[in-house]
Amino acid sequence: MPLKQCDMVKFTSHGTGDTFDSFIRKLNINTYSSYRKREKEIYIYCFNASSFQDKALLTILEYYPSSKDKKLYAIIPTPKIKTLNQVRDPISMLKHYMSVKRGKTKNKIINLTYNTKEYLANLIGYSAIGGLKSYPSLENIEDWINFRIMCFHDTLLYNALININEVEFMDMSEIVGERTFETMKRFAKEFNVAEPKEEDREYFERKSSDFAHLLPTLYIHNDDLEKINTNDNSSFKKKDGIHLYLLKKFFIEENIHKDITNEILSKEDISQIDIIRVAIKCEDEEKYKEFKANTKLFNRTKVFVKELIENILEQEKIENAKKLTENDVLDYLRKDERLRKKFKKVLDEEHLALIKSKRPDIVASWKYYQEFERMCEELDRKGKFE
Repeated sequence: MPLKQCDMVKFTSHGTGDTFDSFIRKLNINTYSSYRKREKEIYIYCFNASSFQDKALLTILEYYPSSKDKKLYAIIPTPKIKTLNQVRDPISMLKHYMSVKRGKTKNKIINLTYNTKEYLANLIGYSAIGGLKSYPSLENIEDWINFRIMCFHDTLLYNALININEVEFMDMSEIVGERTFETMKRFAKEFNVAEPKEEDREYFERKSSDFAHLLPTLYIHNDDLEKINTNDNSSFKKKDGIHLYLLKKFFIEENIHKDITNEILSKEDISQIDIIRVAIKCEDEEKYKEFKANTKLFNRTKVFVKELIENILEQEKIENAKKLTENDVLDYLRKDERLRKKFKKVLDEEHLALIKSKRPDIVASWKYYQEFERMCEELDRKGKFE
């Protein structure tokens, strides 16, 4: 059975601005994605998700070349509004794949006994040959170039979506920073829903991967009051403590969380912590009253949280300083003629043919890709692109 017709189909490679789907949800439009491991799982999920939704966006992120998967793409109907290809400068995509922060541990709960500086220093890793490393590495750049399931497959996906003819394109620059709010107002009109509110402007302009994997949950228990830098997990087994959640303020949900930042931190401290907030679950309000009544524990917690957030801000600076740049990627490709030739073939035949034929102006705006093309032209003049 074909999937239910949705309002919009978006197809894209990973690393082109996945936060767009959360922006769409902020407009009260449903979203569902093909992000699953097997074609049967993808089909069942999408069929069930689409069957109970009115206004909806279907996002297709993966390209699987098997006949079963091509059958899946073939039963996606032409959308009611339009098909969107979300794109980005390919050199920026490569930089992103190697610089994206990955969590090194599933242990995201700490208590008052933790040495937060040491704990935070070991939370972030980066994809590299042999597993996660402490720094991004250019050594596995070829692995990403070869990873067609996730990367550089937009023309292949378009060809597989046989019910899709007309396509519009959106460059990632349209959903980053100050341009984002106006872009989402445009999509609200297309979906015929209320425009985003001015009070949500910061959400659209600042929601990103800031502090990714660096915001733990605190389990506060009286047993830990006098313990410092012992990393003692014994209190986790007791159920009479309370969880405090460090969240970006955009993720504090009404009827789920209660923001207690003003009670934990001073106004001066709050002005310096950017978008991090301290919250409890609404269901824990009675526990919170008991916690506040324990003056000694409450005051100790306030000192701990202030220090923790200061260390989070510092670790975020450390991790951001590790990021690769597009020029790092170009320099690496400049030194490897074989890899340049391979990457150009992938881009020409499997990824960029569609957008080059429809929106050459977007391709021309990609500063780093244009530099890559100039490098390839040098090879061509030397007779090495035969």
